[in-house]
Amino acid sequence: MSDKKPPEKKPSFAESLLKKGTEPETGTEDPKEVTKEWQPTAQAFILRLWYKDGHHCESLPWTLFSGDAWRSGDDDKPESLKLIFGTRVVTIHGYNLRRLVEKIDDGRLKSIPEHDSREVALIRSLRPSDPAEIRPAIVRIEVDPPFEEFERAIREGDK
Repeated sequence: MSDKKPPEKKPSFAESLLKKGTEPETGTEDPKEVTKEWQPTAQAFILRLWYKDGHHCESLPWTLFSGDAWRSGDDDKPESLKLIFGTRVVTIHGYNLRRLVEKIDDGRLKSIPEHDSREVALIRSLRPSDPAEIRPAIVRIEVDPPFEEFERAIREGDK
């Protein structure tokens, strides 16, 4: 009889994953591994439009996004930003809209809230020392065709 131990079996990939989930965190994990927690910097899936009436909102999928155009305002007039999603066009009127363009470029624009006149005045009166803290002030959001008309066209096309 020999006192030799059988060679240790290398755990399968599935076994290593199961074992990892039960071990306490040591802080020595490889930073290149996929993390399991929600990441606030993850790319936006939809763009949610919140209207100032507080009674309705609308969303458009970024997968249909095909371009944008930003125009600065003249003589203290609102700027405009147009976004194209498939056959629909979103037009945003307001101030500091370049911040929205930067978020689009980073894939982080998730929602746009429309502001009432008091909120617009307050946002415009703020003068943060850090330019990254400048907030867009949204005067009006227009979607063409409107959701109801777009929905009607889809329903009629299904018949």
